Amino acid sequence: MSAHRDLKAPTLEFLDLFCNKKDIEKSVTYLHPEFTATHDDWAPKDLDGFIEQWKHLITSLWPEFKYEAIDTVQEGNKVWVYARITGLQNGEAKDSIDMLEWDKEGEKIIKTKDVQRTVEHHVHKNEIVWKMRPYPANMKEALSMKEYQLESNRVFMLLETWRRQERSIGVIIESKEQQQKKQEHNPSISDNKNHSILQPKHQKTSTDPNTEMTGH
Repeated sequence: MSAHRDLKAPTLEFLDLFCNKKDIEKSVTYLHPEFTATHDDWAPKDLDGFIEQWKHLITSLWPEFKYEAIDTVQEGNKVWVYARITGLQNGEAKDSIDMLEWDKEGEKIIKTKDVQRTVEHHVHKNEIVWKMRPYPANMKEALSMKEYQLESNRVFMLLETWRRQERSIGVIIESKEQQQKKQEHNPSISDNKNHSILQPKHQKTSTDPNTEMTGH
């Protein structure tokens, strides 16, 4: 393979055909017979398994799937693409770094691996929508993601704290309602609360003046 051969253009062509136009038949012509694909920490899939899984995803789960390439770098026969993907379940959006390796001749893609992270998520049940800050503008910034990851973790912690508080508030409200019902059925409960524990319930008072004088 020539050191000057540009593999970025055919890589982007393949990704657009495969992800956006969903032209599986034409996309397969870019792939080597010994092709393997690895998604995050899943087990690698061969060509047939990869195509079968993708057909299921775009027809059953992600019919609105979109792939937006943001930046691309090439070194030798390897091309890395930094992208934003949308159209996932629950309105998720993800940053994705897709690492594609071409064969020695630069004719077919023989291996892909991606690493992804969620940057936007919708929780319809509680009508929560949270978004990260605008995604990095280029590959260099995307590969320096420590601060970005810390922010993501912070958002998750805020959501979890909110959920715990919601559960606690529910318990408090329920307790107050139970107390009100008890007071309605037994008003003496409310009266007893106002009774000071420092005062004896029964005080003996003497009505005989002679007893007070003599102490008998």
